[in-house]
Amino acid sequence: MKKQKKAALIEIATALVFALGLFGFMLWGILAPDEELSAAERRKKAQFPELKLSTLASGRFMSEFESYAADQFPLREDFRAIKSAANFGLLFMKDKSGLYIHSGSICKFTEQNDPFISSAVDKFNYIRKNFLPHANAYFALIPDKSSFVLGRPGFDYGKIDQLLSGLSRFELIELGDVLELSYYY
Repeated sequence: MKKQKKAALIEIATALVFALGLFGFMLWGILAPDEELSAAERRKKAQFPELKLSTLASGRFMSEFESYAADQFPLREDFRAIKSAANFGLLFMKDKSGLYIHSGSICKFTEQNDPFISSAVDKFNYIRKNFLPHANAYFALIPDKSSFVLGRPGFDYGKIDQLLSGLSRFELIELGDVLELSYYY
């Protein structure tokens, strides 16, 4: 009988601590002033959405409120750091959301997008021809950070050079020889 009472008290205490934690975070989230910027993510945080009958009826209010609540959650950055540490340190994940750690640097998996490069070349040529016909024009291709981390190119720079050869009357500035890993954040 004594063991049952003790077990019941432990269950009640656990439920109370859990409920107080939830209620405490809710109050903290409501009472804390909203932050405008996320320094870690380098972006503006969502702000409380406009509360009108039209936004409620359309469902836009709840959609925007969900983003607002996630952005303004107390200790959000700390929980994100704990999650990343768990993913990489405990679960031994190789990457998270396309990001990976190699030699102490965080890099991102990206695929070479040849149609995007060709489109950019066309746009640069259009601007050069129509707006800067007599000006000196320069172009610099910044090597991907993974080139420095992995010690080998992450992209097919031969193919990229071939696509960039379509730039008319641009002087290419080579940066590969002067950049190093410490220049990347």
